[in-house]
This record gives sequence, structure tokens and C-alpha cells, in this order.
Amino acid sequence: MIDKQTVTISIPGEPKTKKRPRFSRVGSKVRTYNSTKESDDTLRWQMKARLKGTEPLSGALHVAMIFVFKRPKSRAKLKEVYHTITPDIDNLLKQYLDVGNAILWYDDQQIASVSAIKIYGDVASTVIIVRKLNDS
Repeated sequence: MIDKQTVTISIPGEPKTKKRPRFSRVGSKVRTYNSTKESDDTLRWQMKARLKGTEPLSGALHVAMIFVFKRPKSRAKLKEVYHTITPDIDNLLKQYLDVGNAILWYDDQQIASVSAIKIYGDVASTVIIVRKLNDS
């Protein structure tokens, strides 16, 4: 759903985390390996496809994220709703906030407040709701 004040998108698939870059020394030089580049590019493409060329939101924003993980068969009989194992919620947030730059918002420094939850569901997905905050 897209309007001038709120954007809501749902991205199918297991939520992805932001991983730290890896460094290695080759002789006297240091190489950097970014293992998330491929997933970053895929996530960017998915966001752009769902927004169909709309402009990023400007101004102060509130971002709400719902990370839905498919319940593993080993936990099928448990009635728990909340996903309390890895990945960490801060690494999930970092991934989606960074990738949303220039797509959902101009820069993630515009985000003034965040709410997030990790839950179990029938289908893995990530729901992102971005709302403009009133400056009153």
C-alpha cells in the first residue's frame, strides 16, 4: 500500500541479517569481503518492484518492521508466538534500514523512531511500514 504519508510493503522469504565485513591479509595488503552484497542487491530489487517507481519519503519517519519466521518442524507442537533465537533483531533492522536508503526513504538518518518484532508464522516474510511523523 502506498500513499503520501505511509508505505507498507511485504517481502517474501526468510528475513536476512546484516553481516559484518570480513578482512584478510594477503602479503602486505588487506582485502575486504562483503558477504551480504548479493542479498542486499536482491532485497533492493524486491523493494523497488513493490514500490513501482514511487519517490522515497522525506522528513522524519517512523519505521515498523515485522519479521516473520517459518516455524521449524522441531517446534511445531510448541505454542510460542515470538521468535527468540538467532538472528538478533538489531542485525535484522540494520540490514533493512541500510537497504531502504534511496528506495523507501532518502537516507536512514531520517528515521526518528523504530518498532520491530520477530514472530513465527506459516509463511516467512518481512513486513515494513514506513509512516511520516507530523512536525506539529
